[in-house]
Amino acid sequence: MFDENAPRARREYEIGQKLDELSIADLEAIMAELKAEIARIELARKAKASHLDAAQALFSRK
Repeated sequence: MFDENAPRARREYEIGQKLDELSIADLEAIMAELKAEIARIELARKAKASHLDAAQALFSRK
């Protein structure tokens, strides 16, 4: 039998995908994942910028 209350398996989200067929819960889950990914990318960018600044400071001394 088909269980209407069983959680649906959510498809992987792709940037630019049509959002019409997604539920509010799906959209909220996607938003949470994207926000977490943005935070992860920002941390990586800050770490790289910090390393670049340190290298520039080291090699720009005359």
